[in-house]
Amino acid sequence: MEIRYLYRRTTDGWGGHPILPGPPMSCTTTDPLVAALFAIECRNYGHAVILAARRDRFEDLIGPANQFDMIESAVNLLISPVDLAQGAVILEVDRVIDVLREIGFDQVPIRIGNKWALREALISSYEAGERLTTEQLRQFNSRIFEDKA
Repeated sequence: MEIRYLYRRTTDGWGGHPILPGPPMSCTTTDPLVAALFAIECRNYGHAVILAARRDRFEDLIGPANQFDMIESAVNLLISPVDLAQGAVILEVDRVIDVLREIGFDQVPIRIGNKWALREALISSYEAGERLTTEQLRQFNSRIFEDKA
């Protein structure tokens, strides 16, 4: 499967956790459903958005894997969230949810109350096989970027 975009959820203007040790890092995912679930939980802290970054622009910044690779389809980038945002398209969460529902993910919640509920949503959706197929990813990108071109 060709992964054209990496997705990151965030609240608008958030620069990342200020006290994390080590080099700057942005946790992204190859799956828009995962990014949407994270973004829905981010709504608890402000205006949540999803960043969509072309993978080929950041290929040389891919960092080491972690324990979230499988469940979150995670790809860690060795770049700060602010720098990633500068090279990404900003997507509104509600638009992403609408497109996910159009392509068959009709159970996407509109609210996730806390980090524990987010963890449960990620695990249960993974165990249910709810990750985008190659065809669904193509449909998602076609629909979500049709008005961004």
